Amino acid sequence: MKLSRDKANKIRHILDDWVPRSIRDSKLFMYVPFRMFFGNKYSLFMDFKEKAKSMSKEEFQKANYDSFDVLIDRATDLNEKCIDKIIADIAGKEVLEVGCGKGFLTDLIATKGFVVTGVDLSVRHTKRNNLNITYLDGDIENLNFRDNAFETVVCTHTLEHVQNFDRAVAELRRVTKKRLIIVVPMQKEFKYTFDLHLHFFSTIENFINRVCAKGKYECLNLDGDIYYREDKS
Repeated sequence: MKLSRDKANKIRHILDDWVPRSIRDSKLFMYVPFRMFFGNKYSLFMDFKEKAKSMSKEEFQKANYDSFDVLIDRATDLNEKCIDKIIADIAGKEVLEVGCGKGFLTDLIATKGFVVTGVDLSVRHTKRNNLNITYLDGDIENLNFRDNAFETVVCTHTLEHVQNFDRAVAELRRVTKKRLIIVVPMQKEFKYTFDLHLHFFSTIENFINRVCAKGKYECLNLDGDIYYREDKS
């Protein structure tokens, strides 16, 4: 079963805000909705958080690939406010999007006249004609680019998924020349969630502390997503 973003957010709101945590974190209680939404792949989601950090890279990638056909099917996880601010905040001409997914944002940035490189574990998109885009397979924790390679680096709805959060952030900073833009969901942490998230940020302060904000930065709540912009000095 695939859900729209609105329906998914309503279900998450009911479970996260109205069900007591002792019940919400119960495997027995969550079995029914997981079985309903994910069918015979329910155990992938129920067991993922417990197993993910000890998985090999190959096992971790396979688990994410196996989830694609039952996850919510939408062009992007970004809301309109985040999209508009990303476009407005891009500095320079050359842009890297890490965790580009189906290429929605990569394509959009390119239509604004930027030269864009999109990277994901396994790129699932073919660029539109006449857009200055390069798509590459790559790992956020080991980006195959030189230091300061891109004037702006954008990473949205990706860091909540990674095995090594600190390593991923360090790589994003390493390849950034001018400006780093990050978007993550503002989400409470529970043992069982309807996604393969490993990292949770319930407040702006929580994210700022976790990312170890550096230099000149801005961090906002934009319609339930945390928007973070950091400028290199």
